[in-house]
Amino acid sequence: MDKQQEQILLGSLFHDVGKFVIRSRRSGEGKDHSELGEAWLLQYADRLPAGVPAFARLHHARYFREIRESNLTLLVYHADNLSAAGDRLDKEGVFDHRGTPLASIFSRLSLSETSRPQAFLPLQPMGEEMLFPQPLDQVEIGDGAYDTLLQLFTRDFERWLNRGRPIGALPVLLEKYWSTIPAETKRGWSDPQTFPDISLYDHTKTTAAFALALYQYFREQAQDALPRSIIPDLDHTQLDPEKPYFRLVGGDFSGVQRFIYTLSARGALKGLRGRSFFLELLTEHVADELLVGLGLSRTNVIFAGGGHFYLLCQNTPQAESLIHRTKGVVNRWLREQFGLRLYLTLTSVTAAARDLTTKTVSQVWQLVGEELGKEKGLRFRRELKEVMAPREPLRDGCTVCLRDDLPEEELGPLRKGDADSPRACRFCRVLYEFGDELAREKNYLVAEKVANPPSQGVLRLPTQEGSFLT
Repeated sequence: MDKQQEQILLGSLFHDVGKFVIRSRRSGEGKDHSELGEAWLLQYADRLPAGVPAFARLHHARYFREIRESNLTLLVYHADNLSAAGDRLDKEGVFDHRGTPLASIFSRLSLSETSRPQAFLPLQPMGEEMLFPQPLDQVEIGDGAYDTLLQLFTRDFERWLNRGRPIGALPVLLEKYWSTIPAETKRGWSDPQTFPDISLYDHTKTTAAFALALYQYFREQAQDALPRSIIPDLDHTQLDPEKPYFRLVGGDFSGVQRFIYTLSARGALKGLRGRSFFLELLTEHVADELLVGLGLSRTNVIFAGGGHFYLLCQNTPQAESLIHRTKGVVNRWLREQFGLRLYLTLTSVTAAARDLTTKTVSQVWQLVGEELGKEKGLRFRRELKEVMAPREPLRDGCTVCLRDDLPEEELGPLRKGDADSPRACRFCRVLYEFGDELAREKNYLVAEKVANPPSQGVLRLPTQEGSFLT
């Protein structure tokens, strides 16, 4: 990540830190959240990239004269507007900075016409224990609740600074402390349905996603470097609502159920555990590979899990080419490892600013879902000759996944060191070992390069260059 990217990412993630500060008892009288956010960040100015504190103040239209002096502040300003487009209330109401809890979005979903009782999240950090939504009368935000939370966050933020500002750890830190803080505290006078349901974490995360995607869009337009002069598209209080600056990327692994559950009884439990873990790891890994190639961060991941992922990225020829190339690399690797059992469907659709508002964003999601459905129906269409080529089955195949098209040297004892153990292919052996170890271990390591990696117990994953991550 280059210097400008880091500035944009940190500026986006901390542009609204003042909303956290102003709700604590430390807030300065007569200052708004923008000024308080800048003042809080200035305490760490010598340990942050230059200019980051300014993003906290320069993201509202009243400062547009100053904002338009830099492409970077313009990017974050427009990204903030896009992120907040669906969360600004027009109804009359009150601002209750400290007393308004965050509504659980799930309590607003109903399969019937009968509305469900509203539930709210207590103001506390996310941790290992589940945080269950509660009725409004059981969620009381005391006078010192924000101050206590800010102290805890400041402690861990300073630890993050002391460790050299690892970029990948920052969204995790913000998710821990900001997921129960409302991004907006304006609500109706008494109706719980009007209480905010978007967290400060989700707002800043999507702001960063929009900002980085816009940065890469204009960077490619200017041939790999933002121009020194102000970009005409940005020099307005609103982005062109019709211009498709973005792509919504959808990835879906087909054959998941068959991959996980097509097992013999031998080693089934450990195999199931290992295969489920592997699928989650592969899903996250492919999403990360795309992010690296696109020049984005984990903030651009909308969802990843269960064999699916969705990303927001820039709408550029290079991005479209990378998505297509990644699909080819991953699917070649999947065929080599698993035959035709797993397949990655990977597609994307374009989106303009007008498509990403609350009223229209569902149409974009529907479109990417339709494109994924079409792609699933046409899988292997470019590899039919290879896929349909006759293969002589082996007399003895893998006793776990029952694959019978592997050479003899690929088979070995399922249990290491047990010559009488059933014969299994290399991947089934590795996943069996992982399933055994996962019951005892809490952590695992993903590394790009390992000197003298062990011959067993290592998963090798596909990378953009077609090589492997060990």
